[in-house]
Amino acid sequence: MQNLYKLILLVFIVVGCNNNIRPVHYGQDICSQCNMHIIDQQHAAKVVNQYQKTFMFDSIECMMNYLKDKNANSYSKFLVNAFGYPSEFWDATQCTYIIYDQIPSPMGDYLTALKNINELSQFNINDIEQVLSWEELKNVYK
Repeated sequence: MQNLYKLILLVFIVVGCNNNIRPVHYGQDICSQCNMHIIDQQHAAKVVNQYQKTFMFDSIECMMNYLKDKNANSYSKFLVNAFGYPSEFWDATQCTYIIYDQIPSPMGDYLTALKNINELSQFNINDIEQVLSWEELKNVYK
């Protein structure tokens, strides 16, 4: 009986630690929203649903448009590439977003994620059209 408890505990540990989120294969993977190839390593995004299935997007705006008609509680992770950190993914709920016409995004909304609010210091704030939190971004794409 004690071996059964150990086996059950081991299964919970293995399943609970399964945090392998599928990586983006730039140039090969297709956006779940617009069906374009994901090429831009500054603007890609992905969400992971409650069953650990990863949905990939060529831009943050595609991710936000995809999520419009979805129940946000069905997703366990929201991830974005952040400006200055090519192909690295960050927790989208913790990022700061800018609309800045000097950084074109794949779908033309000029929407870019920054790792955090402190990253704004590398830009002239007067040139940025809008600065948004995750909650504000969700409201823009309702």
